Amino acid sequence: MRGYIYRKYRFKRYSKNSIFSFVFKLYFLIFIICLVLFLIVYINYKPKPYKSTNIVKIKRSEAYKRGMDMINFVWKYDASKNGILNNDEITMPRHLKDGELVSGIPYCWGGYISLDMSNQPQIKDFKDALDKGLIAGNINTNGGYKPLTAGLDCSGFVGAVYKLPIKVSTQMLDDYFHPIKFEDLKPMDIINHKKYHVFIYLKESADKKGIIVMEATTGKYVAFDRTTINYRSYSEIKKYIEDGTYIPMRYNKIVEDKVELFKDKYEFNNFDYLATNIILGEDYEGYIDYAGDVDIYSIKLDEGNYNLNFKGDKPIYVEIFSGENNILSLYVDKNNECKFSIQERQDVKIKVYSKQLEYRFKYKFSIISDINH
Repeated sequence: MRGYIYRKYRFKRYSKNSIFSFVFKLYFLIFIICLVLFLIVYINYKPKPYKSTNIVKIKRSEAYKRGMDMINFVWKYDASKNGILNNDEITMPRHLKDGELVSGIPYCWGGYISLDMSNQPQIKDFKDALDKGLIAGNINTNGGYKPLTAGLDCSGFVGAVYKLPIKVSTQMLDDYFHPIKFEDLKPMDIINHKKYHVFIYLKESADKKGIIVMEATTGKYVAFDRTTINYRSYSEIKKYIEDGTYIPMRYNKIVEDKVELFKDKYEFNNFDYLATNIILGEDYEGYIDYAGDVDIYSIKLDEGNYNLNFKGDKPIYVEIFSGENNILSLYVDKNNECKFSIQERQDVKIKVYSKQLEYRFKYKFSIISDINH
């Protein structure tokens, strides 16, 4: 009887071990099969270069034209119709002055109203927004978009250039652009900071110390607060590109073609600190490339009398100044020559621009010593 019980016990224990071994082997076999399938899929997987967001193809030259059309848009600001006073949530762009012509679409935090697009009901585009009395811009970046304001912020400008179907933030641009190397940048690629700002690359600057960009931005200069051409130094951007903060990117459905950029060889000398150095007695030629373009030249002059010879394809305004001291203001209609005097050796600036915001024309000038006085 004992032997029977013992043998029965051993049989039960042997049966449990067999079942356990079978289940283990089965699971192990399934694991091996899954591993093999995973390796096959992994080896043959080819990741898509970008997300399959439904977007349209666009040529670089077309994107450039769209951006420049927004920069070159000229309109007259009416403070009683498109302005606002004493509002804690809305701050008007600083370059807007009642009754004066202005260029560009004003910076508007969260805004997506351009020359041919709008995400606001009953508003067709920016001109329509002005006609219907919307507020022209808002540089107050606290909170979100403020109703009844019109214009573009930095990502809104990029979206309008590329005809994106919705208003995107800098954090959403991954759906429409893919990362590239800095050295591979071409005109109309973008440089994006997901938590801060985005701008459109155009070219390296003539001095090789930075890049020329187009962007909708605000800043310490009154010339900003709108869609504009700007200069970014390498010292400003490269450290952020190296640490991955600024990411060079390319539109997912860009069509390669040639982009004709600026004709002015100095291309960006809009501010005193970027002034082009010139020499007495030399002839210089400049070009007003876009509405609101300003060229500034710098020259050291000794005490004495001088002649300024100026010729322009269109009427143009010239200012000669030193620091806060205005030496001469001259309205040039085709061809002018004028005289001015310097009391002591100093750095003198020559500022050239169109008050009527005309563009795409060249001018020539020279400064010579008036030895007859």
